[in-house]
Amino acid sequence: MHNHVNYINSNRTNMDFNVIQYGYRKCQPGFHEPKFARQTYLMHYVYSGKGVFTGDDVSYNVQAGQAFLITPDVVAIYVADKFDPFEYRWVEFYGEKVDALLKDCGLSAENPIYNDDSGALGAALTELVSLGNTDEYALTGAFWNLASTMSGRVRRAEIPLETYFKKAVAYIQVHISDGINVSDIARHLSISRGYLTLVFNSICGKSTKQYIIDYKIDVARRLLQTSNMSIEEIGESIGVVSPSHFSRLFKAETGETPLEFRRKFIKI
Repeated sequence: MHNHVNYINSNRTNMDFNVIQYGYRKCQPGFHEPKFARQTYLMHYVYSGKGVFTGDDVSYNVQAGQAFLITPDVVAIYVADKFDPFEYRWVEFYGEKVDALLKDCGLSAENPIYNDDSGALGAALTELVSLGNTDEYALTGAFWNLASTMSGRVRRAEIPLETYFKKAVAYIQVHISDGINVSDIARHLSISRGYLTLVFNSICGKSTKQYIIDYKIDVARRLLQTSNMSIEEIGESIGVVSPSHFSRLFKAETGETPLEFRRKFIKI
């Protein structure tokens, strides 16, 4: 990625959350934007490094895992550290539901710092910026995901990661033949993909996608060993319709094709 990218949304018709522009910057030591007051909301999320954010003459030290919000009519400036300059993604927005969103997550001109302990907000903003120049529907969906992540912080803090993990595993087990993906599970649990990844990495030490693959392979092994189902039927039972795709997936994970694995259990 370049040291600085900036995307502008030219189709601003969403009255709830209207994204103006968004982007990414890896700052040089001491970098700062001009000091002035805006008419919109501007949120930066720090991924690495550190710096100082000053709004209405009140300064805050900010570092990786924190976001800072500039609200309308607040004279603000932010300066990258001279030795460990921050790297951030940002989004500028306004809309009729912004006040309610900020109230839900405890952000205001008086309290502009968001501590992202889970990493979910950082993941949601990464997804939004990674869209690049895109249509308004995709951009709106990404911002709604970001808003959901922010407003759901208190609710998620009350729910242990283990609870989300157990619900996700149960959903995978029930829907394994439906070809489910990470987005399906996140949507079912009403959390972001980034937060879901955090759940799986924390509980079982692997990504959600890898857990799904491992579960598919475990089911396939059991069926190959104990059933008379055809290779094609077994593939379909774990949501892989193409026999060739099933064979490639199975060999990539086990080092054997499904047929080679099954032959080991055929009694002569």
